[in-house]
Amino acid sequence: MVSRLIARLRDLTLARKLTAIGVATSSASLLVAAVVFVMYDASSSRQRLVRDTGMLAEVIGKNSTAALVFGDGRAASETLNAFAVNEHIVTAVIFRADGTLFARYDRAHSATAPTEALNLLGTGGTESRSLFVDGGLVVVRPIFLARDTIGAVLVLSDLTELRTGAIRFARIAALVLLGSLFTAGLLAFSLQRVISRPVIRLTEITREVTRDGRYDLRAEVSGRDEIGELVAAFNGMLSEIQRRDVQLLKQQEQLEQTVEARTTQLRTANTELVVARDKAMEASRAKSEFLANMSHEIRTPMNGIIGMTELALNSDSNPELRSYLTTVRTSAETLLAILNDILDFSKIESRKLVLESVPFSLRDSVGNMLRPFAVKAHQKGLELICDVADDVPSAIVGDPVRLQQVLGNLVGNAIKFTEQGHVLLQIREDVRRDDAILLHFVVSDTGIGIPPEKHATVFEAFSQADGSTTRKFGGTGLGLTISATLVHLMGGRIWVESDTGAGSTFHFTAAFDVAAPARAPIERTALAGLPVLIVDDNAVNRKIFEEQLRRCHMRPTSVDGGRAALDAMTAAVLDGHPYRLVLLDANMPDIDGFAVAEQIARRRELVGATIMLLTSSGEYGDSSRCLDVGVAAYLTKPIKSEDLIDVICQVLDRTPIGGPTPPVARTEPSSLTTSDRVHAPIAPADASLAAKVLLAEDNAVNQQVAVGLLTKRGHHVTIAENGCEALAALERDTFDIVLMDLQMPEMGGIEATRELRARERQTSRHTRVVAMTAHAMTGDRERCLAAGMDGYLSKPIDAAMLFAVVEDRSARVTDPPAASTAPAAEPVLDRDTMLERFGGDVELLNEVIRLFLEDCPKRLADIKAAVDSKDAERIRITAHALKGAAGNLSEGALFEAARTLERIGAQSRLQAADAAWRRLSMEASAVIDELRRLEPTFP
Repeated sequence: MVSRLIARLRDLTLARKLTAIGVATSSASLLVAAVVFVMYDASSSRQRLVRDTGMLAEVIGKNSTAALVFGDGRAASETLNAFAVNEHIVTAVIFRADGTLFARYDRAHSATAPTEALNLLGTGGTESRSLFVDGGLVVVRPIFLARDTIGAVLVLSDLTELRTGAIRFARIAALVLLGSLFTAGLLAFSLQRVISRPVIRLTEITREVTRDGRYDLRAEVSGRDEIGELVAAFNGMLSEIQRRDVQLLKQQEQLEQTVEARTTQLRTANTELVVARDKAMEASRAKSEFLANMSHEIRTPMNGIIGMTELALNSDSNPELRSYLTTVRTSAETLLAILNDILDFSKIESRKLVLESVPFSLRDSVGNMLRPFAVKAHQKGLELICDVADDVPSAIVGDPVRLQQVLGNLVGNAIKFTEQGHVLLQIREDVRRDDAILLHFVVSDTGIGIPPEKHATVFEAFSQADGSTTRKFGGTGLGLTISATLVHLMGGRIWVESDTGAGSTFHFTAAFDVAAPARAPIERTALAGLPVLIVDDNAVNRKIFEEQLRRCHMRPTSVDGGRAALDAMTAAVLDGHPYRLVLLDANMPDIDGFAVAEQIARRRELVGATIMLLTSSGEYGDSSRCLDVGVAAYLTKPIKSEDLIDVICQVLDRTPIGGPTPPVARTEPSSLTTSDRVHAPIAPADASLAAKVLLAEDNAVNQQVAVGLLTKRGHHVTIAENGCEALAALERDTFDIVLMDLQMPEMGGIEATRELRARERQTSRHTRVVAMTAHAMTGDRERCLAAGMDGYLSKPIDAAMLFAVVEDRSARVTDPPAASTAPAAEPVLDRDTMLERFGGDVELLNEVIRLFLEDCPKRLADIKAAVDSKDAERIRITAHALKGAAGNLSEGALFEAARTLERIGAQSRLQAADAAWRRLSMEASAVIDELRRLEPTFP
């Protein structure tokens, strides 16, 4: 309330403020005075009433002494009747000394009994007492004979006289208050002009000076007080400004003359600068033209190398020569890709980049572009989704290579900067005129996002959102610059919508011509009315599949999990409209797709449905599991709409161009329609030994080895990249065993096990934890035991030992093998020994070799950088990672060289690092050559 009054007071004029302040001050003072006087009068009146009533009681008591002594009640009553002349006396009573009633007078029967009043004051007291009760005044006075109390007089008086006097005084005070306020208001209004008028006049002059720039105006000084001093100071300020204006005019004239003299000099200097700039631009243009012209000179021999190598590979040649040729082709393609990026940018700078215009299939081109990214997305646990609108033509005319380059840059960046969620590519028709079409491409993700202030710079050369982005995710920032230029050349524009932490959405448009389709469109009436159940925990996937199926006039229904799918299928059977087709996601949080398919196969009422399993990336043994549970098709996402319809027609035995087909009765398939080849499983373990395994491992090769072996053995494996993720997984689910790597980022295996045991002490639960590390050094066993681990499995992973540890539920801690002190073995890899390590699984071994060949050069580069920077801790970590990867294949010379360098890093013996690095590099080259030589011997 007070703050609002003050706020309103600020907006009033000065005159009104002064008047209001004067009136408010006077009002407050008068009000306080009036209240004090009223309260004082009320108090005085009460005291006066008590005094007068007490005197009457004393007089009556003295006059009644004789009557009380002689017991003459009539005389006492006559004495009390003297109160009749006082209209305010309600009751008067004389009591004996023992408290019994002796005589009484009542003006009218009072509601307050004298006895009650006496009880309030007490009986037999020798002191006078007074009490205001129930709207009246009770006065008690003792009656004395000599010094003895022989009785008491009680008088009850009403407060009419008191109230009347108070009201009369209050009225007088109110009239005085109003009159005083009126007088104070008049005085305040009259006196405020002494202050407000000079200030108002000063304000008016200020406005004139501001509006017209008249510094010759002066305000009138009306006194010697502070306001007068303010006016005098203001006049002095105007005089000073006026004086400086005159000086400025003079200086301006002088400056104009000086500027005119120097302008001639500047013109000469500018002419020289223009000449120098032109020379610099010419030199830059010559450099760019040289690089652009080198494109042909470099690509011609590189393409010759690749082409001739391809021809040689297609001819009959011995395995060793094929291995060498494959290495040459891979290296040449990698080098050509690097050169292409550099040359593209140089051609952009010199404006010599020209697009092709050829017919191509948009959907096939996009599908081929997304295929390698699907693997990267799956490795990060992301959903890669592609949604091409039905009205987008498949056959168009343009530059497919450059379109793939732009889309690849955007999709690759989206996967790089996204840790969880999905990456979605959408293609829509924007504008279409005759045979010309403008397509709208959208790549959205759920990643780290880009701050709004960085949107304008992300398409500039060598720029990213901030410097830490390059350090964390890599990249030079050149891709988006090339993409922006290519989009511009394709007749479109590119832009981004994003915010920090909210993901990014990149849009671009591109113009194409519509070409005649390479094949007739699918006749969608073949699947019309088909009831389909879509089961996927990703809402975007469900929506896209629904749209694709509705375009073929099917009747899709979607649910977000396995349990909901089983309920929906049961309800549909009861309604008499069972689902004929189920599109089932393989990876879902509650029940995975294999478990749902297995339950469908077990329920007799649900066996009429054809099941198609969709996965982001196939795992070893998936095809066999699909055959076991009756899955008809096993496809890898993202899947093109046309391919999806083709597979549906295939598994339902319906041709896309025929007429209506009668309902298909489902039988157990003997073969599996798949987008990947079928892998034969190794011998599975007994069903009673199948375990839920949590693998805490950050090395991709080690993950691939362990998951491949355990999955084919029939175990269910969940991967955690570090100790924190392992603890989170153990919070969500229960596992039979945890295979824990000791060295992981964020939280290692020792720390994670300690935290797990601390949590288990509160729940009385115990989960087996087995260490899995390439260390096998002195003290590791004690550290594992101290942390609460139950076992120790040394890398490289041996299939038999791994199965024994996982399937032996009673296994306890075993001694790790002693660190080898023998000299390093020769870098010879034995085919049979490696196969034995992987349980005889040739395909798994081939996959591990492929991953090792891809991963080893990167790890060698990391080790070299650590050695060059003299970073002991980094040397230890990077060497440890390579040692684990090499140990999966052999405990040979490369394994020992990596272990030696790891020890050097752990002991900070940096003076020996260079020699150890040279040995490691040499052994790595030998192992890589040996693997490539042995590669053709594996079918």
